[in-house]
Amino acid sequence: MDILKYDIKMRLIEGKKHIYDILRKKYLVLTPEELVRQKFLMYLLEEKGYPKSLCKTESGMKLGELRKRTDILFYHSNGEPYLLVECKSFKTSLTQKAFDQLSSYNQTIKAKFIGITNGISHHFCKVDYTGQKLIYLPEIPEYDADT
Repeated sequence: MDILKYDIKMRLIEGKKHIYDILRKKYLVLTPEELVRQKFLMYLLEEKGYPKSLCKTESGMKLGELRKRTDILFYHSNGEPYLLVECKSFKTSLTQKAFDQLSSYNQTIKAKFIGITNGISHHFCKVDYTGQKLIYLPEIPEYDADT
């Protein structure tokens, strides 16, 4: 999986680099994490068939008393959470702490699939709620409106 191949619109605004968010249709300050988010989002849309209309980025959620934001969340056509992805900077290693963050978010969201990426390394799981376990996947599944 090569997400670096995707070109994302960028521009300078008041001397700072900004990147275009195709979902929110606006330019955001370019950070390493935002670059990974936008490129990975393009991969999901263009190669895995995830529908833009069923996606939210930087969506707010409450985790206990804390307010948190999910990086990428796709819903199924039936309205249920389908795929939750946590994005980290290219410079950040995917540690157990990062995976724990993703898992804690998903305790509230309850997506069918979860994933974490830093743009170089990627890890994906199907969540088995009945057996209370994660099933590691070799790659992220294509969007399937029938499941």
